[in-house]
Amino acid sequence: MDFIIDFFINYSYTMIYLSIFGAFATLVNLILAKGLGSVIKNIFLAPFVLMGGGFICAFVYALCDWVLSIPMVLEIAISIVCAYYYLDVIKILKNALNTKIPTFNQNKQTLYGLFPFTDEITCKISNDGKTYTLQTPIYYYFNQKEYVIIPKGFVSDGYSNALSFLTPQYGAGLKCAILHDFLYERAKEGKITYAQADKFFLNAMLEFKIFNKPKIYAIYILTRLSAKVQRLDKDLHAKND
Repeated sequence: MDFIIDFFINYSYTMIYLSIFGAFATLVNLILAKGLGSVIKNIFLAPFVLMGGGFICAFVYALCDWVLSIPMVLEIAISIVCAYYYLDVIKILKNALNTKIPTFNQNKQTLYGLFPFTDEITCKISNDGKTYTLQTPIYYYFNQKEYVIIPKGFVSDGYSNALSFLTPQYGAGLKCAILHDFLYERAKEGKITYAQADKFFLNAMLEFKIFNKPKIYAIYILTRLSAKVQRLDKDLHAKND
């Protein structure tokens, strides 16, 4: 009981300040994403959204202070960043949960002389162990008629370092990571959006059940947030998450 009382005494002022910072960070994100006019139109809903940002900021700070041994300034920075992006995380997660897993059989969709996505692949690993070069072209169907061919010689780095705490660079579902890298190359060329590439990545992971669903959704959320932080969607004026 004394521990709880001491906790609230020591953290009360800090939590108040952090709640204000978190609410302000959320407001900045809303204005940048939706515009000031949209925020004003939803003036009755905005306070609840900002309260959510304040709560997230205070909660993350308390969690960091309890679990991690890092400087206070860094704890505050992490908390504010989480408050800034918490609405994006909710939106991305909602999109992921509404995704329907493809029901058609990839093996039955055949292309002459190429290996289906379900087959084993052959890759050549670089001397530094950081990249794989595809030695056998493979194809992946988005639906019954549309597909993409990943050519022989395509180079991938597997899962990015940002996801290393969730999955090894060349762990389960490597083909899904190769597919994602290839689709990002197409996004750079303007043929699809980065949001669409991430969604196909999610579809492939769900379709082949390479991880449990919570882990798949976590990978998708981090991938989408990475694209938002790098402002990749803004480059192509993508509107879809």
